[in-house]
Amino acid sequence: MSGRMRKFPAFYKSRYGNSIPMFYWYLPGEEAKARALFAEFASTLDFFESEVGPYPFGDEKLGVVETPHKGMEHQTINAYGNDYAKPPRASTGCSSTNSPMNISAIS
Repeated sequence: MSGRMRKFPAFYKSRYGNSIPMFYWYLPGEEAKARALFAEFASTLDFFESEVGPYPFGDEKLGVVETPHKGMEHQTINAYGNDYAKPPRASTGCSSTNSPMNISAIS
C-alpha cells in the first residue's frame, strides 16, 4: 500500500521556538478530506502545547497515516482510520477554527 499513498508535509512553528515537521500520508481519492484534516494539525499541536507543554517528539515529527482500518496511536506516527468522522463540536474540548496557523511548507 505504501506506493499508493500521497503526502502532505509542513512545519509547525512551536510556541517554544522550534519547528516541528508534520506529515500526513493519505489514501488516493481522499485529498479534500485529507487537506481539511491536515489543516487542523497545527492548531491541535498549539492547543496541547498551551495546556501540557512542549511537544515531546518535536525533534522527530508529528506524523499521521490514513488506513482503511481502525486507527492506532504510536509515538510519532498515528494510524488514522475512522473515515474522517468527527465528534460533535461541543465534545472535542478544543476551540479550533480549523484555520492553519504557524505552518510553513517543507520543500
